[in-house]
Amino acid sequence: MLSLTSRFPATVAGLAAASHLCAAAAQASAALPAGLPETSGAAGTPAAETPAAEAPAAESGPAGPAALPPAVEAMLRHAGAAGDVANLDSVAAVAKSTFPESAGQIDALVAELKGALEAERRTELAEQTLLEGWTGSIEAGLSKTTGNSNETGTLFQVDTQREGLTTRHRVNAMLDRQKSDGTLTRNRSLANYQLNRKFSDTLSLYGLAGWERDRFAGYRNRFTESFGIGFQLLRRETMSLTLDAGPAFRQVRFIDGTSESAIAARGSLSYRWDILPTLVFRQDATAIMDESNTFTSNTSLTTKLIGALSARLSYNVVHESDPLDDSLKKTDTAMRVSVVYSY
Repeated sequence: MLSLTSRFPATVAGLAAASHLCAAAAQASAALPAGLPETSGAAGTPAAETPAAEAPAAESGPAGPAALPPAVEAMLRHAGAAGDVANLDSVAAVAKSTFPESAGQIDALVAELKGALEAERRTELAEQTLLEGWTGSIEAGLSKTTGNSNETGTLFQVDTQREGLTTRHRVNAMLDRQKSDGTLTRNRSLANYQLNRKFSDTLSLYGLAGWERDRFAGYRNRFTESFGIGFQLLRRETMSLTLDAGPAFRQVRFIDGTSESAIAARGSLSYRWDILPTLVFRQDATAIMDESNTFTSNTSLTTKLIGALSARLSYNVVHESDPLDDSLKKTDTAMRVSVVYSY
């Protein structure tokens, strides 16, 4: 699920304004009052030196930290009010490079602004209803080849997620079909729901229920239930990595009318890297291991087009270690180009 942003131009403009304001504030703080000339007595006669009365020297302690220039404080508060943490960090870095003597006050103010943003975020999440806060994408793709072979392929996929204060809901569904010379050669569909109960920013428990159908892999219906532990191994502004692991239960009804149930182990990985504000790389993989292992992988590169629309290039792999019939291939691959609408 992708949520692409276009904050790069705003960030560049913010950094340019930050540099300009910091330079102006530095020049203002560096200006000192000019010294006064010595007073003279009669015309052309130097003034007589009058010994000054000696006063007791005032005891002075260590110099306190330099005051934060008002222009810099206003700039940081403006960046914090925009709600963009990455831009706030960038502006703070410019300010500290220009006023290194005020680095402590800058860090304290940035921490205060980030704390206010986090408190506001948590309040918004706590007040959301179950129907609010959903984000995700709708993906549609179409392929057509003619010549020695006449193939038509269609793809439709929905991936949506709701991030709550203590829970995370995720729903995804997909329909993938292909015809070759009028004959159906691929027909795979699936739907999954996963609920994560968060105990911290890095640890959660998950429960998952899934259904899939792929007659060309030998099964009419396959249900999967799983629960286990979720780990947030990496969480940055432009990069994230999560892992899930736990036991699973599968019930399979094959196309020949037979069925089986099995206890399995399940693991999944989800990695996202915002290479640029308009270019996102994503890798999702799942492994379910029992007497018939299943491995799925989806690698994608998404670039922003205009508004909420993006273009996506993806490569999908599905591997079944023990297909129903020896005539069935163990591995299916598909490369697709599709259009994505993000919300």
